[in-house]
Amino acid sequence: MKTHNFRLSAVVVLVVLLAIGCAPVSYIGNSYEPTDNVDLYFSVDDIKMEYTVIGHALGADGWQKNQKRIKEALIKDAKENGADAVLITGMEREVRYPWRLWDWHVDNEVTALFLKYK
Repeated sequence: MKTHNFRLSAVVVLVVLLAIGCAPVSYIGNSYEPTDNVDLYFSVDDIKMEYTVIGHALGADGWQKNQKRIKEALIKDAKENGADAVLITGMEREVRYPWRLWDWHVDNEVTALFLKYK
């Protein structure tokens, strides 16, 4: 019985670690053939090529993670959806439950547009 409980506990811990180890991306838009290279922009003024917006994305990561992980997840998702570029349009950081020292955490969200060059 102890072996069974240990195995079950190990599986639960593994699933939890995998769940908190990735930054989920919510995407709504069109999809094309996957691309290998995606340009990253933080200002529309920096984009020199003509493009069309193929979708909107929201990258989120909680429990005190950083925006680097969200950026990497957005780029990965953009490649999978056939985007040529990602334009970061906003960022939000929210501290949840700051009055509860034992249970506070920070949620991070980054909004972006996925672009396809013409």
